[in-house]
Amino acid sequence: MADNLHAQFAAILARVEQRQKRLVRNTLHALYSSLVDQSPVDTGQFSSNWQLGVGAPNTTTTEATTVPPLILPDIRLGATYYLTNSLPYAKKLDQGSSQQAPAGVVAVTIAGFAATVQQAVTQL
Repeated sequence: MADNLHAQFAAILARVEQRQKRLVRNTLHALYSSLVDQSPVDTGQFSSNWQLGVGAPNTTTTEATTVPPLILPDIRLGATYYLTNSLPYAKKLDQGSSQQAPAGVVAVTIAGFAATVQQAVTQL
């Protein structure tokens, strides 16, 4: 009886963990999409430089002008995920220097964060 109860509890915990990981995955995809969508576009390089870091910011940059899909590693619960743009002019653009994005990029994405999480929960 105890073994059966233990197995049932373990199965429930495994399902909960998988749902939590899907929630993190869906939220990261939605945030990435928002950052890209809010990015002002001249050459496309700025919107193509949103990078994912796990445990620390990813400061790499690219010359690419086409936005790559977000590739997520295996989701680790409790890990810290960073979406950053390390181009030298990223801060200036995020402070509203572009007429295409006068409210910036990150602030607009943060303002919609609660809705983003709710949408990610709904997708579960």
